[in-house]
Amino acid sequence: PSEQPSEYPSSTPSSNPSSAPSSSPTATPTTAVPTLTPTSSPTQPQPTSNPTVGQFSDFIRNDVALDFTTLPTSNFTDPFLNENSYQSKALAWLNGPNGSPPELNLSLERVAQRWVLACIYFATFRVSTTFTDEAFFPGFVPSWANSALWLSSETECSWTKIGCNDQDQVEIIDMFENTLTGEFPFEVVRLNASLEILDLGDCYSFAYPQIDTVLGQLL
Repeated sequence: PSEQPSEYPSSTPSSNPSSAPSSSPTATPTTAVPTLTPTSSPTQPQPTSNPTVGQFSDFIRNDVALDFTTLPTSNFTDPFLNENSYQSKALAWLNGPNGSPPELNLSLERVAQRWVLACIYFATFRVSTTFTDEAFFPGFVPSWANSALWLSSETECSWTKIGCNDQDQVEIIDMFENTLTGEFPFEVVRLNASLEILDLGDCYSFAYPQIDTVLGQLL
């Protein structure tokens, strides 16, 4: 009478609880599955793949930028697909805090004007060419002689070498002896409604031979 009651309670309860709980909880937490998703997503390049995305990107690309297929320097390649082109750099700046500060209350005309001036800066500021190698020495490119306030959040009419009329439209770009290098950008023709003086004398910026045809639109 004393053997049967003690045999069943001690064998059955001790085998089942000890095997089931100990195997399931320890297997799942130690697998690598929970750590795969959080660690892979931050390394994806998608957030920085397109440097020209911003509030004015469509406006500049569709309404302001010149048709790249008509420009002799384009090689039929959209410059906005290259983050290192002066057009892309100017657009990235325009979409940034200094490019279009709210306090300036910019009209679309002013937005386009600031982008064009930024194109001039990125196309001619310390850009190495064969001409600069000959004028100075290979690897050395001088900066502009005066670039005060350029690409700042201040109104573009206060940037050095720029003069505007009473409607904040650019009338004067006086770059005489300002040590521009690279190639002066075609985009300046977008200022043809107001620009009266463009002085590039005694600089090291050299334009494509057909630039005279494009600049003729300023007349």
